[in-house]
Order: sequence, then C-alpha cells, then structure tokens
Amino acid sequence: MLTVSGNLEGIKVRLGRIKEIITRRNSEGYSMFEPNFTYEYITARDGRVCPICESHDGKKYSGIEIKEKFPMIIHLSGTEYHPRTHDAPGFPAYIKDRDNDPNNKCGCRLYLLNAAMGFEQLLHKEKLDAM
Repeated sequence: MLTVSGNLEGIKVRLGRIKEIITRRNSEGYSMFEPNFTYEYITARDGRVCPICESHDGKKYSGIEIKEKFPMIIHLSGTEYHPRTHDAPGFPAYIKDRDNDPNNKCGCRLYLLNAAMGFEQLLHKEKLDAM
C-alpha cells in the first residue's frame, strides 16, 4: 500500500512522479541482476551432466550472484535462461562438451522463480523513494 499525503499540489507532483516511474518500468523493466530476483539452477539431469554444472544443480541464486557466477548468461524465453556455464572464462578445459558433440551443448537452465514478486518489490521501493 502506498499513501500519498500533503497539500493538493504536492500530491499531484508525487502522483506525477509515480506515473512516470510506472510508465518507464512498463517499457524498460528491471535488470535481471537485481538482488530481489531469485533463480534456480537446474541441470539436464540426463546422466551426461559435467561436475561443474552438477555442483550448481538445485541451488538458488540472487540476481547479483547470477551476474558473478554466470557472466555469459543469455535469456531464452519467459523466465528461462541459459547459464552458458561451459562458456565462462576460466571454465576447466579438461571438461568436454556433452559427449564432445558440438550440436549437443550444455542442457542446464536457470529459472527465474519470483519475477512478479521481485518486480513488485522493486517498483514499490522506487515509488516510495519518489515521494
């Protein structure tokens, strides 16, 4: 809940700022690296998962941790991301792609678990700060 108080002119100014914030966020959104967002790492679980990816399986990470641990991440669709763990700088060369098949790359995924709640928390904070 957001309470706007003050004289009529002050309320109009604050509501105008809030409207601008909502309009901007509707078009721009937020960075996927915000601390409010939580991601879960899920491996392909097909018996061909490398030990590095296996060590992440089922773990949850904040948006800030995602940026640090998976710098090569790409968005696939909706709330699904590919961590590109094997493409990260410093990934051990001794670990081969799955079965050494270049057409069968890492099948791991990161799933954004709280998109709506994270977005709402960030938007609410931004609106409060504008007051």
